[in-house]
Amino acid sequence: MADLSEEDIYKELQGRLQALYSRPGFKVRRLRQISESIFNEACVEFSITTTQFGVLYTLSAIDDLDQITVARLIGLDRSTAGLVIELLESRGLINRGFDPADRRRRVLAITTQGRELIEKLQAPAQRSIERLLDSLSRKDQKRFLSLLGKSIDDDISGEQMLVYQAKISALLQRPGILIRRLHQKSEALFVEECRDQQLTPTQYGLLHVVRQCGPVDQITMARLIAVDRSTVALVVRLLVERGLISKSVDTADKRRRTLVITPEGRDLFQAAASSAARVMNALLSSLPDDDRQWLMSTLDKLINRHEARFSTVPQPA
Repeated sequence: MADLSEEDIYKELQGRLQALYSRPGFKVRRLRQISESIFNEACVEFSITTTQFGVLYTLSAIDDLDQITVARLIGLDRSTAGLVIELLESRGLINRGFDPADRRRRVLAITTQGRELIEKLQAPAQRSIERLLDSLSRKDQKRFLSLLGKSIDDDISGEQMLVYQAKISALLQRPGILIRRLHQKSEALFVEECRDQQLTPTQYGLLHVVRQCGPVDQITMARLIAVDRSTVALVVRLLVERGLISKSVDTADKRRRTLVITPEGRDLFQAAASSAARVMNALLSSLPDDDRQWLMSTLDKLINRHEARFSTVPQPA
């Protein structure tokens, strides 16, 4: 590849990764990143993320919720919910207080400033939806959202929780929320299936790239799998410590460190292959074949529509 440009080399490496890129979990994660980037750009003047918007919206619609209930309603893990709530409180957008009916229970309330902000966010938030789905007809938009909803395992139960869900149904049907929840399902399925190998989706993806494209540097790695560089650095360190990949000095450029897969890493990747395949089949297993194929094709269509502009990874929370 000595005569190829840097961009040509990158495209050649991408060509080796079609098995990874074709996985439903990879597509859903990539569209989640794009969806969040579009929202962040639309709402840039308000310094708000999709997760913060979800919490504010929920508290604007329902009074006196505790942190655990908010997390369950919009599909957040407790640690993320805690961080977001702490940030919103520091900005004066929500308050924490005691439940008058049960002094042991802390509840959340949106402030006047928070209500004013959620009102201002309505228009740009709606524009972000329209932009994300602008390559689909109205009919296809409805089908896309319907299939996303059918693919998600909703573990909400109890009469009161169902009442709460009804109050924020418009939020829960937003494409960004549905895509995030399907991505969370994909991650949970993968971790469960690959528990014996102790691999996360990001670790598996990194091993896949090193196996197919190594030796490869970390910057190229981050770009190939659309993961921020700091996360790649952490995952690389972990995999090196486990003896699954190794670092070496590039013979053509002594300043450059490259990654290669070790025999142990190759064996572990192979052992995880059947588990990873089960995740791929299970993620959309609730859908008939024609719907599954249509959804995969639509994910590709939306990613291809926005990939060039939103190639960077958005900041979380």
